[in-house]
This record gives sequence, structure tokens and C-alpha cells, in this order.
Amino acid sequence: IRIFYSSIFDKYFAFSNNKTFVSSASLDTWNEVSGTPNIKIIRDIAEDDSGIFISTDIGVYRLNTSSNTLFGNWEQTSLFIPNSTECYALLYDSDNNRILMSNEFGIFSTTNRGNTWSLLSEFDETDKIFSFAQSNNVIFALTNDAIWRKQLSGNFIKIIETGASKSRKMKIFDNNIYITTDIGLLRSEDDYDIYNDNDILLKNIAPQMNKNGIVMGPTALVDIEDLLFVGADNNIFIINENRKIWKQFENKITEAPSIYSNNILSQVDVAYTSNGSIVVFDEKQNINHTIDASIEYNKFFAV
Repeated sequence: IRIFYSSIFDKYFAFSNNKTFVSSASLDTWNEVSGTPNIKIIRDIAEDDSGIFISTDIGVYRLNTSSNTLFGNWEQTSLFIPNSTECYALLYDSDNNRILMSNEFGIFSTTNRGNTWSLLSEFDETDKIFSFAQSNNVIFALTNDAIWRKQLSGNFIKIIETGASKSRKMKIFDNNIYITTDIGLLRSEDDYDIYNDNDILLKNIAPQMNKNGIVMGPTALVDIEDLLFVGADNNIFIINENRKIWKQFENKITEAPSIYSNNILSQVDVAYTSNGSIVVFDEKQNINHTIDASIEYNKFFAV
């Protein structure tokens, strides 16, 4: 579940793997927003001055509030990419008043609510971007094993090799870069200026998230006011501006499952129900792969 506050509508939205819900500021009741029956996974969300967009495995959707439904409905934008409908990271680039979307072919942009999309030349790699962040007129992009940066003008340049095999979430917090990876929660070293320096080094800052000597890759990263919230394997950790890290919440009722794809442990790229009977990956898996969820010494087959 991901919670998103819309400043345009003054409402909160909650996203599961393929459903969205909306609530007033009181958060007393939640109502499902229609329009996502064929979506397998919702990957990201962005908001510009005109509305809200979500990226999915079958394209980018925008919230249509002029529909006859009480809470609006999601409608697919006109994005057309030959041989692919997969969409990953979204960003409202406020400096250029455009929505950015990434997929395996590069970065696309729209300035008219998704009525038309254009492939940008600012990022000429074929690596998938899983997260964008914008701060001080600078855009950062996170791929599986690297972080890229774009100044107000110019193209993206690689500034960090993460050392990870999989990276998913990124936030700029207190002028540092934080990312979730399969080797833990990483932060840029203090000696670097993230807006201007190149070849920036990262360090693992939260070994307390590990269990029994096994690195537990965090799966959620959310900044709220002056705090950074990190979700990792049934736990919520908080980081403040003084860089103190503490465990805020632990679910001791259910055991978090370990998910394996072809006997390889998956962490930052997977979501699951509490008993491990339903598993959702954020990328398509090989049809011949065996997916297992291990809870204690029991195993469940993912459907």
C-alpha cells in the first residue's frame, strides 16, 4: 500500500498493486476509484497542475474527475510505444511544466495531460529508470545499478555506481540521496555535493534492518515533512534531520514471507499478501520461472 496526498483535490489516495482508493482528509472512509480492472501493477504516481497520473504495466493513466462517478475514474492516456506498454517512474518536472515517464526505451514527456507523448533525447540509455527525484532545479534518475543527474539544461549524466543489482526508490532528504536497494538502504557520503559533484560514493546506513545477518532490502521510502519513513520486512523505520534512525513499528502478528524467483531471493522488487499466497513482482517474470514464498518452514505457490 502506498499513500499519496493530492494538493489539487485535498484528498488522500491509497494504491495497492492494481487498485486505488480515495479518502477525505479525515481518512475515516476509503472508496475505490474505478478504471483499473486490467492493470497488473501500479508503479508510480505524479501530480501536475491539471491532475494525477499513474504508471502501470499497460500504460499511463490519468484521473478523470469529469466522469459521472462520484470519485472520478482512471482513463488511459494516448501513449503508444511499439512493442511495449510497460511504464515505470513518473515525475512532474515543475521547471519545464511537463510530466516525465520512463520505460525500457528511454524517457517520454507530455505537456498536455497525456494527449501526446514525445521521446526525449536527454537520456540516451536503455536502462529502466525506476525512480525520479527533483530538488534545487536538478533531476535525479535511479536505474538498477546507477544514479543519473540532469541540470536545468543539458542531458542526464551518470554520477553514482550504486553497487547494487536492484534499486527501486529514491528520495532527496536533507541534501543527501537515499535509495532502497537489494544491498540495503544507501545514502550519499557527506563529503559530496549531490548537485554538482561526480563519482559520488554511497554508504549503507541501516544495518539494523537486517535479520540474522541477512540483508533485508527496504521496499518503501516516503518523506513526510522533516522525517523520512522506510518500510522493510514488516517494520517501519524513521530517519530525522539529525540522521537518527529508529524503529517506529513492527508487525509481530504475521511473519513476512521470503519470495524466491527460480530460487533467487527477491526483496525490493516484490509485494505480497501476509500469508504469501499472492505475490506481485514489479517486472514481468519469465514464464518458466518457479515462484515460491517461504513462511517459516512452509511454502506456498504464488498465483
